[in-house]
Amino acid sequence: PQLASRMVTHNWNNRFSHLLAAVCADCLGHHTYNRALEHLRTVEGVLVLRDKLKTKLHQSYWICAFSVNQHTSICSDTGLRDSQGHPVTPCCCSVQKHVSGP
Repeated sequence: PQLASRMVTHNWNNRFSHLLAAVCADCLGHHTYNRALEHLRTVEGVLVLRDKLKTKLHQSYWICAFSVNQHTSICSDTGLRDSQGHPVTPCCCSVQKHVSGP
C-alpha cells in the first residue's frame, strides 16, 4: 500500500471531467486545469496526456468524489483545520456527526 500524497475533493456543482483535469494538471505541475481539460476532450488528447503522465506514476491521489456525505463528519465545529491550517467553517445543518470510530 502507498499513502496518498494529495487529497482531492469533488464539488457536486462541477463536472467530473474538471476533477480529472485538475488531478492531471496538479500531477504535471500546472497551476490551472485548462490545458489538461482540452486534452480530455478527444481521444488523441487523452493519448497525449497519458504520455505526459507516464513518468508521474509514483504520485498518488486520494479522490474523495463518491459516496461521502461530508455533512456527517466535517461540517460541524469539530476543531478541524484545512490544508492551509485555517479552521474549517462549520455549517448549520442538523445532520448527526460521526467523527471517530466505525
